[in-house]
This record gives sequence, structure tokens and C-alpha cells, in this order.
Amino acid sequence: MNKVKPLNVGATLAATVVILYLLCALFVMLVPNGAESALNLVAHSLNLDPVFDQAPDLTFVGVLGGTLAVAVYFFVTGVVFGWIYNRFDRVGAAAR
Repeated sequence: MNKVKPLNVGATLAATVVILYLLCALFVMLVPNGAESALNLVAHSLNLDPVFDQAPDLTFVGVLGGTLAVAVYFFVTGVVFGWIYNRFDRVGAAAR
């Protein structure tokens, strides 16, 4: 296996998730009932109406805060993943 740079993995994962998060926020903003219907399809017969009834309105500050939160969380996740991947690579090389 090839070694990876954990910081690059973290940055790539964070960027990917931020793009998907912003696309999701845009979808919810443009088609709010569509997002609810899509999630109900995925949830397989769970009643999610109480969740949607209590959900706050979409705001710029909320999207910005959520974007920052997922960026940090997934950056750290990617760095840890890269670090663990390299440890497994070292163990695999020693076994060969």
C-alpha cells in the first residue's frame, strides 16, 4: 500500500462533505417539502413529522455554523483515518 498524507486526506474529506452539505442546504431552501419527503423515504416507515415540526427555519448563520462544524469534524476524521491507514501500511509491510 502507499502511504497517504493525513492532512491531505482530512482536507479532501472536509471539502467533499462541505460541498455535499451546501448542496443539501440549497435543496432544503429551494424545495423544503421535497427534503422532508426524501428523508421519509429513507427512514422506512418512521414518523418524522415531529422532527420537521420542531425544526428551526434555515438561516444564513445556521448554514454557516453547520458548514464550519462539518468541515472541522470531517477534517479531523480524515486526518485520523490517514494516520490509521499509514499504521496499517506499516504493519502490512512488516508482515511481507
